[in-house]
Amino acid sequence: MRLLCRIMLTALVLLAAASLAGCGEPALEKGSPEAAVQALLVLRSELTTDPAKYASLVETSIAEAIAADSRSRSETQAPTPKWNPPIVTTSTAESADVVVTWEADAKFKDWPKSTVFSLVKTQGRWIVVAATEATASITATPTP
Repeated sequence: MRLLCRIMLTALVLLAAASLAGCGEPALEKGSPEAAVQALLVLRSELTTDPAKYASLVETSIAEAIAADSRSRSETQAPTPKWNPPIVTTSTAESADVVVTWEADAKFKDWPKSTVFSLVKTQGRWIVVAATEATASITATPTP
């Protein structure tokens, strides 16, 4: 009987954990514009210095510039503040704008509140072609 109770308790704990797993940040759909921006930001935050790793996410000249900037930084010098999950604000079959809202950080006092990443779909992949400061009218706030 005791063994049965342990098995049932373990099953309940696993079931609760599985149901809570979906309560955090929403998962980004693989191959989506927001997933491409998130992947770029993760590479950037890791100070990736190999332009080839950025190549599937940005144009070649941008990949080389980002990699060079990462090489110029120390491992403790973050290139960006932390960010909230990317949100698509406009999208067509061939292009999308994705807004990233940055977390406030004293080290980045002149950093914009949000950035709009413009992407185009090329050979089935979303490529970031530009990043501009968001205006107040298009600033996105992630939903809880």
